[in-house]
Amino acid sequence: MDLPQRLKAALEGTGFAGVVLVGRSDSLVWQQGYGDADRQRHVRNGPATAFDVGSLTKQFTAAAILALEQDGRLTVQDSLGMYFPSAPADKRGITLHQLLTHTAGLREYLGRDERWLSQPDFLRQTLRSKLVFAPGSAYQYSNVGYSLLAVVIERVSSLPYERYLHQRLFQPAGLTATGYRLTTWPDSTVAVGYVRERRWGKPMTKGWAPDGPSWNLRGNGGMLSTAQDMWRWHQALAGGRILAPATQAKLYQPYVAKKPGGAISYGYGWSVYESKRGTRVVSHGGSNDIFFVHYVRYLDPRDGGTVLFVATNQSPDVARKVSQVLMGVLFPD
Repeated sequence: MDLPQRLKAALEGTGFAGVVLVGRSDSLVWQQGYGDADRQRHVRNGPATAFDVGSLTKQFTAAAILALEQDGRLTVQDSLGMYFPSAPADKRGITLHQLLTHTAGLREYLGRDERWLSQPDFLRQTLRSKLVFAPGSAYQYSNVGYSLLAVVIERVSSLPYERYLHQRLFQPAGLTATGYRLTTWPDSTVAVGYVRERRWGKPMTKGWAPDGPSWNLRGNGGMLSTAQDMWRWHQALAGGRILAPATQAKLYQPYVAKKPGGAISYGYGWSVYESKRGTRVVSHGGSNDIFFVHYVRYLDPRDGGTVLFVATNQSPDVARKVSQVLMGVLFPD
């Protein structure tokens, strides 16, 4: 039984609804849709189906910050005081590095994703909020921090956040179906989210403005993308088409342990850890509790340039479980 057959067999009987993609080196090994993108209209999931990829958005935000650094327009050691002169004293010294690594001491979120929050209101609430800990002293995952990075991107680039990502990252990488509002997806290609048997709907119908979602979500989550585009993103990164090797390496440095003494660290928009073989792996999940995705990239050449992307439009979360099953097939050690 060849590898695609073994991967397919591993999902038989799981009831999984979504899409799976596996690549090695420069070749797609397997891509397959399961179940319905829209049950009422009997539209099937497939590699071109657009899913809400949740916090995978953070890797795009991190790459955008590093692109600006590579282009000489900022450094990750810049402080918030440089971009927000009115920031209070407790936040003025927070660095972009601390925002990228979730060590700035900012709270996790300000409100629900669909609750509308303008950029001015987001900044006002963020800069007035009480820090959870002294900047640089601990790790706590913060969606707020990545939305703040999106504001920095706008101020430095003089472009809307999504526009800058399209021009500097997505178009050079060949991504054609990733973003908030700048991409026009045919209605039939966007997956509908389901909570068990109840239809939740499509992300862009949940309080989005004409230019994108609330600043509770913008920059930290909520982008739509496809398995095909996530494969192209992997290829663009692996091929050095977006960031120079030395710049890109900053994405994958294990800067801070996610748990004290733990084996998983956080880089810039990526979780970083070692496989059982002692090779470096980077991954990230994404979820709004309706859609769930898991994206895993094996960076060591000994692992054959393997990449795995799993997305589902059904709740509860089965994406990570499916990923673990498939990783066991890919690396049966």
